[in-house]
Amino acid sequence: MRRRLDYWLELIQISHALQRQDVMPRPPYQGVRREPMLQERFMFEHYIDGGWCPPAAGRYLTQGSETGGGLGGSVARATAEDIVAACAAAQLASADWVRRGRAVRRAELGQIPARIAAQAVMLAMAEHWDQNWDQGDSAPGLELQCAERQASLVRDIVRTLPSPPVGRQRPASPSQSPAVVKLACAADAAPSELFQTLLPLLYDGRTLVVLLLYRNAEHLPVRLLQLLGIVAAAAPSGVLNVLTGLGAEAGVALMRQHFTGIEPAPVR
Repeated sequence: MRRRLDYWLELIQISHALQRQDVMPRPPYQGVRREPMLQERFMFEHYIDGGWCPPAAGRYLTQGSETGGGLGGSVARATAEDIVAACAAAQLASADWVRRGRAVRRAELGQIPARIAAQAVMLAMAEHWDQNWDQGDSAPGLELQCAERQASLVRDIVRTLPSPPVGRQRPASPSQSPAVVKLACAADAAPSELFQTLLPLLYDGRTLVVLLLYRNAEHLPVRLLQLLGIVAAAAPSGVLNVLTGLGAEAGVALMRQHFTGIEPAPVR
C-alpha cells in the first residue's frame, strides 16, 4: 500500500512541475477543475474563451464508482446557454485570428506538439481513465509514450498544410473573414479523425466551437477532451472552444445556434 502511495505521489509531483512551466493557463476562478488522481475521481468542465469554466446550468454527466470497479468522475453537461457563450467567444476572437495571417498561424500551430509532449503525465492518466482501469488491480505503469504519439500526429498534419504566400498579405475585409465553424463528434473518436479537420480550419483562420458528444454517463472517455484542452490553451483566447454534453440536448442546441458569420455545423 505504501509503495502504491509513493508511486502516485511521485506522479503528482511530476504533474505539478510540468504545470509550473505555464504550459497551460491557470483557471480564472478558485474551484476544482480536475481532481487529483489520488482521489480516484476526475472532473472536466468546458473550455471557453481561453479557460476552463463550469457549465452554466451547473450540471454534469457523472460516472460513479462506488464499488471500486473503475475510476469515477464527471464531465460538464452543456446546454444552449453554454453553446451561446462558446459561439460568442469564437466570434469575438475571429477578427484578430484572421489578421495574424497564415504564416503566423502556422507558426503557432507548430508549437502545439511540444505542448502536448509536456503534458505526458496528464494524457497518460486520461488514457487510464478511458480504459476504465480497475483500482483493485496492481497499479500498472503509466504509458507516457501516448503523448509522443499524439504530438507526432499533430506535427505530421501541420507539415502537410500548404505553405503561406510569400510577401505582404492583404488584410481580410470583414466580409471576407472566415466564419466561426461548429464541429460535433463522439467523445471517444480517434484524435486523428478530428484533427485532420480541425487543424486545417485553424490554419485557414477559422475559429471553432467543438462539441464532444456522450451517449450516456455509463462510460465517460476523456482522452480526446484532455488533448483538445491542451490544443485550445496553445491558441489565443476564443479561437478554440471545447464543450461536452449529450447529443439529444447539446447536439440539438448546437445545430440550432445561428449567428451572423457562423457556418452550419458539420457533424462527424
